[in-house]
This record gives sequence, C-alpha cells and structure tokens, in this order.
Amino acid sequence: MTKPPTTDLQLGPLRGLLWTLCLTLFCLAGSLHGQSVRAFGNDPGDFAKDFSKHLTELVGKKEVEPILATFQAYFLDPIWEGDDAQREAFMRVAREMLRRRVVTTEPWLELVQLFQTWSWPAGRYEQGQSDRFFRELEREFKRASRKEMESFLHTYQGLTDDQNPLAIRLYDDGQLSWWYLDGLIETSPAKDGDTALFRLSEGRLLGRMKQDSVEVAEVELLYDPITGVAQALGGRVEWLRAGFGPGELYADFPRWEASLRTPGIQVDSVTLFTSSFMKEGMVGEAVPILSLGAFEDRLTGRNTPENAIFPRFDAYDQNIEIDDFFEGVDYRGGFSIIGQKFFASGSPEQKAHFTFTYDTTQILELKSERFVIRSDELLSPTAEVIIRLGDSDSIYHLKSEVKYDPISQLLRINRPDEGLAMTPYVDSYHNLVMELDQIQWKVTDPSIYLGGLNMGSGSPMVLESDQYFRSARYASLQGLSLENPLVKVDQVGISYGNQNITLYDMAVGLGMPLEPCGRFMMELAIQGFVRYDIDKKLIDVLPKTSEYILNHDNRRDYDVIRFVSEVAQGMNARISLLNFDMEVVGVQIIALSDSQKVALYPTQQKVLIHKGLNFDFDGRVEAGRFTFFSRENKFNYDLFQFNMPAIDSMRFSVPSFDLAVDGTRPLVRVRNTIQDISGELWIDYPTNKSSYLRYPEYPIFKSAAPAKIYYDRAYGGVYERSNFYVNIDPFTIDSLDNTSTEGLVFGGSFVSADIFPVKRQDIRVQRDYSLGFTEETGPEGWRAYQGAGKAEGKVQLSIAGLRVDGDLVYIQSRGHSSEFVLFPDSARGQGQYALTAVPGPPKGGGHPSANGSDASMHWLPYQKTWWSQSLSQPFATYPERPMAATGRLTYQPGSLEGRGLLAFDEAELEGGVIRMYAQW
Repeated sequence: MTKPPTTDLQLGPLRGLLWTLCLTLFCLAGSLHGQSVRAFGNDPGDFAKDFSKHLTELVGKKEVEPILATFQAYFLDPIWEGDDAQREAFMRVAREMLRRRVVTTEPWLELVQLFQTWSWPAGRYEQGQSDRFFRELEREFKRASRKEMESFLHTYQGLTDDQNPLAIRLYDDGQLSWWYLDGLIETSPAKDGDTALFRLSEGRLLGRMKQDSVEVAEVELLYDPITGVAQALGGRVEWLRAGFGPGELYADFPRWEASLRTPGIQVDSVTLFTSSFMKEGMVGEAVPILSLGAFEDRLTGRNTPENAIFPRFDAYDQNIEIDDFFEGVDYRGGFSIIGQKFFASGSPEQKAHFTFTYDTTQILELKSERFVIRSDELLSPTAEVIIRLGDSDSIYHLKSEVKYDPISQLLRINRPDEGLAMTPYVDSYHNLVMELDQIQWKVTDPSIYLGGLNMGSGSPMVLESDQYFRSARYASLQGLSLENPLVKVDQVGISYGNQNITLYDMAVGLGMPLEPCGRFMMELAIQGFVRYDIDKKLIDVLPKTSEYILNHDNRRDYDVIRFVSEVAQGMNARISLLNFDMEVVGVQIIALSDSQKVALYPTQQKVLIHKGLNFDFDGRVEAGRFTFFSRENKFNYDLFQFNMPAIDSMRFSVPSFDLAVDGTRPLVRVRNTIQDISGELWIDYPTNKSSYLRYPEYPIFKSAAPAKIYYDRAYGGVYERSNFYVNIDPFTIDSLDNTSTEGLVFGGSFVSADIFPVKRQDIRVQRDYSLGFTEETGPEGWRAYQGAGKAEGKVQLSIAGLRVDGDLVYIQSRGHSSEFVLFPDSARGQGQYALTAVPGPPKGGGHPSANGSDASMHWLPYQKTWWSQSLSQPFATYPERPMAATGRLTYQPGSLEGRGLLAFDEAELEGGVIRMYAQW
C-alpha cells in the first residue's frame, strides 16, 4: 500500500494510527499462512466463527484479536435483525473471495473496514447510499478477477478511510497512486444513479510514481472509482518539477477528464501563462502571448529539472506572431513546451518561422517543425534556411542545424553530414550550387560569412554554376550499366508528370527492389536530380535530370564554371548585405572553358561574385595561347565575355618558325609583351558556353584602346618606356587557341626616342621570337636623330634592340655594318668606315678622307661626334700621300683627329690628339 502524502495536519485519531500499524503487520505476515477454512457458515453466528478463524489463520491470533473483537461485536449486533440485507451481502462477498482464493491479508482487512464504514448501522451514509455501495460491491465481484476485487476494495478503502481526511487516496496499484490533498469529499446521493460518485473540492490532485509526482492545484473532481475516470473542473499546473519558480510558468485548465489508472493527464484548451514571453498590451499591462493549447503531464521517473520531459504544452494557434522575439528577430508559428525546454513549433505543412532583420530589411528566415528556445540560445537540428538576397532571390538549404545566441547575436548554421541534409546550398542570386559546411552571421553586421568545416586542414568550399556539367559525373551514375539510370528516371518522371511519384511506382519503373530504390532516390536527391520526401515516400523529378541527359548528348548548352576555395583558417566567403556581392577567397584557379582553354588565376586568390554569376577579379587570364595579366576584370556570364579595363600585359605563344624532329612546330613563348591594354575577351558564343557547337573564331580578344610594346629590357633599360615604344592600334585577335606565327600582325606607331621620326609600322613576331619589325629604308634612307644623319638599309626592331643592317650616314661619315645598334643618344656597330674629305688650305683646315675595312664605330649625334676604332686593319687616309692610321679617329663637322699611330713613308707618328687637316 502506498504511503499517503504528508499534509500539514495530524494524520488522524489514535484508532487510525493503530489500524495503520496493524495493517502493515498484516501485509507482511498474510502471505505466509495457508488457507484451511474452506467455507463460511450460512448462519451469521457460524459465519462469524468461520470468518474469525480464517482471519486468525491469515493474520495471526495476537495481531487480529483487537480487530475481530470490534468486528464480531458489530457483525452480531442485534440491530441487524431489523434489516439484514447489507450483512447478507457482506457474507456473499466474503464467500466469493474465499472461493476465488484471495489469500493476501490486505483485501480481507479492507473488506472488514469497508463493511463497518458503509453499512447502515455505522450511520456515516444515508440508507440509499449505503445500499448502493453493497449492490456495487456484489455486482462488481460477480464479474471481477481476483486482482480487480482487490483493486475495488483498496480504492474504496482509500476514499473512505478516516485516518487522514486531508490525504484521500483515489487510486493505488502499488506503483502508481493518485491522491486528493487538503480538500473536501462527498458522496453522490443515491438518487443520482446506481454507481457512487465522489465529489472532491477545494483541494489539489497529486499523482505519484517512483520518485516523480504530478500536481494539479485548485481543481474540483467528480470521481468514479469503478472506471477510475475523474471529471474535473478547473485546475492549475505549475512547471515546478521542470525547475521553474511559482508563477513563472503555469497552465489553467477548463473542464477536463482523466483516467487515474494511467500515469498522466491530457487536457485540451488550457491557457498558458508565462513570464518568459510576455507582450505589452495597449494599456501597458503585460498579457499572455500564448492562449489555448493542449496540455500533457506524465509520471516518468525523471525527477530532476534537467532531464524532465513533462509537463508539455502545445499551442493550438500555429500563427502566433511575436515581434522582436529576440532583438531584431520576429516569430510566426506555434509554440510548445517540454519540461523546461521551450519550443517554437509547427507542422510539416506549416512550420515555425523565425525572421532575422538587418536595417529594416528581412534578410534570413529559419523554418522548422520545432525549435528549442532558451534564454541564451535558439536551436534546431533540422531547419530550412532561406537567406533573402533581393526581392526574389535567396540562398536555400533544406535541413541545416542552426544555433542562435541572442546575447552575442551570433547565428551559426551548420550542414549535417547525413541524409538529405547533405544536399548543397542553392543560391539563386549568384546562380550557384554551394558545397559548404557552415554559415555565420552576427545579425548587427552587414556581412554573412560562409565556409567549410575548417579544422586547420583547409576543408574546401566548392561553388559551382547551377548549369555545371561534367561527363564524368554522368558516367559515374551509369557505372557498368548499358544505360544511364537517369534516362529511366526521366522516363518515369514524364509518365507521371514529374510530381508526386510514389517510391513503389519509381521502383517498378526502374526495375529495382523497393529498398535499393529508396537509397538511390536519396543519392539522386543529394545531387539535385530529384526531390524525395522520405516520410511520404514521394518523389518529384527535377529539371536537372533531363538537362543532364541533354548535356551528355550535346543537345543543350551548359558550363564548367567552378570555384574551389581553400583557406588554412577562417571563413571562405563573405556576402555583403548592402549589395549582396559575394567575396570568395582561397580560389587558386577558375576554369571557364575546357574547349577554348580559358582559365583564370586570381591575384591573392580572391573573386567578387555578383548577381547572375557575373564576377570581378584581378589576376592572370589564360585563353588559348594568350595570357593576360590584368586588374578589375569583369566577367559577364550571359555574354560569356570579360571586360578588361586594365591589362598590364598580354603574353602569348606562337608555333616555332622551324620544324622539330618529329615534324611539328612546337609552341614558343614570345619574349616581350603588349602592355597597358584594355579590351574585351569573348570566350565563346554566348549560348555556346560548353562549346558543343563549333565556332572556330573563338576565343576573341578585342582591344578597346591603344596599347604599347616596350623594349626597356634590352641593354640595361637604355630604351626608356617614356619615349621608346610601339603604340599599338586597337586590334582584334580571333582564334586565340589557334593563332599562326606569320599571320599575327599588330598595326602601330613606332616611337623611338627621336632616333627616327614617329613611323607607322606593322609589328610581327621576329626570328628571335619577340615583337618588332624588319623594314627596308629604300635608297633615300630614314632621317635619324632629328636630322643629324640617316640610316640606309634594313631596320630591325626586336627585344634585342633597334638595329640597322646597312649604312649610317653623318655628314661626311658613312658606316656600313650588318648590325648597327641604335640607342637614343648614339649608335654602335662594327664594319666598314668611309669618311669623305673636306678640302682646306695647307696646315689650316678641312680634313682628309679615311677608309677602314674593319672598324668599330660609335656615333654620338647629339655631341656631333663619330668615333671609329681600327680593328684588324688600319685606316687608309691622305690618298695623295698615303698614310695608315691605327687607333681611333674622331670625326666632328669640319675636323678629324687621330689617336694612336700614323705611319707614312718611312716615318711613324704616335700621339693622344693628332689634328688631321686636309693637307700636310
């Protein structure tokens, strides 16, 4: 028997205390005795004798004597001679118990107590109530099992026991018990029916099991002990067992009903009050934001606030709206409580919904059937995530794990690595499918951060165009099958309208067993080919399925744009909430077209992605045989084109002039570059991003403004960029992956630091694989050094410098060389030298002629000087009186000086400065 709950009043008179002590002893001893009395006598006297013997055998003589003394005196009292019906009923019940072999002590003692309490001589109940009890007793015992007999006696004994009138036991099965404490009890009048009902008021209902308890305060009950059902009015349950203080969280009940034979209660249409979530009313009074809902409390054995899973509350209203649930976070949905945990709740059709706002704009939405709400945290293991990017675009994920800390205002979103949660995030603003593991946003900041699970190993974040396709992926689905399963999936989808296809129908269509088909649908759902409802076993075939088939058959355009972001630490990308641009770091290479051989290598591994997969970056662009080093590049996805306003240089390779041993012309990189360019790079025809159709003219580069070729790498930078360059006209180059060496021509103007006047030239690849030109001057020659002289012959410009194969003429001097090198302030060469004589008086003017077949020449036009140094042969001078000059001759207009050795006749003259006149 369960011990009654403690109350603040005395437990009862001394008689009750003795009864409890005896009853305890009887319970311990009763099961130890056998049953020797086989029947009770029919006459009251014989019955009393047999009944007393039976109790004595069950309980023990010493213990039962005071009970039997009271019983026999009451049972054999002559008062019964006037109305013996209830005593007869008692005897019939006792015989039935004996026949049913009720051998435990407690039911017999409870039968005795109930007889002495309910029979009419006791005077506690009206005659009709008393008669009804005995009728119920007999009626129930005729159809009851032995256990039900014992339960009936024990229940009624608890209802009528006067030991502790403030702790009324309503039900007790040894483990579960229900009590009504600190209240009043009355029995229904006989006229109200054949079953006694007990009305309990001004008290509280208490349920107990193990170490757990449930309490309903301020409740009135109408209790039927036969069915165990209590009709209740009112009541209040506090969440005390879940760790809340009085008045912090409670529910008020309307009319309700409960079976006290179960370890819990369920109540509809309760009103919840909580101080945790209150909303200011119009008059400044706090009113409950949650009204009607379903309540449940259950005894579980979990008796600490931390592990409590009851009481529970579920609000009926699934459209509760709470502005600033947390600062800057609005809520719409249902509400539930389990133990000490608050949940924002909904249904599969109408999920709970949190909206995060930045600067009055709704930015992020979380949807789930259930969120855990704490004062310092908002949690959901499976939430839909929608990040709003503009009016109609978003980043979406089906099942993410979300955690929000309202104190730090930091929202963390993680992608689980199991089931449908493994599907990638879909970004309709940037037209990307994103394999990422986490998103972080401090909701007061204008930036959302994306990344992989960076544990120091640099877990990559992969962003692919939503039109991305690789034949290898298609082939991996096919395996060794003769036909790709996507083809069959597409066929099944078409036959069912692509929507609400049952797993059974899909399995039949694919010719697969049901369970493997379910696993295959899960795999396809993760890859974005189908949408699979695991619970309902329904499948929608998505457009990607038919698109992949068409892509594989070259009947549809696609792309291969993919960003792989790897960082050693920190996040991989940042989305600005001011303009929704996404900055991605850790990107080493971006492939734009395999067929056209276009790839990008961002400087600092950084890319800025705009709406529609347009993006900006600084870095290297490789297109076919051409490489561009550029800044502020702007890629236009729809046009499949780059706007390149700041190309620092363009480098390219050409087929070699000479055949290799195998008969091919290997590519050779051109040694100098075209610089300071701007222009556009057209990768392929805009609707041919996959190059499934052939447009041989692509890739195409169109320069938008003049560009330059510099030659400052030659001779230590003597050709300065400021005044020595080729100014290239705007040009267009097509077939960047198939250019010819000879056919590559750039028109432009050659600016040579005034070595020559500015000249129009066609720039080509020279034999030394640099950009320049080779041109004949014609017989009239080219004016050189601002008219100081001229060049005659073949002029060559390359990375080796500016050269002349022919003659340089300076007034009376003419040099001939196969390789004069022209510098901005001078010219040098080795070859033949000829100086025309200038007549003059003896010993006073002019200069002789001079000729050398092997001389080193150095012309300084702006110093009006020409130096010639004899090499293997001396100069021949003074033809009228031959003289050989070995050393250096210095010619200046009107004069000639020698330095070295002059030999004539049998004499020699050697000196540092020898002035040579026309006559001597």
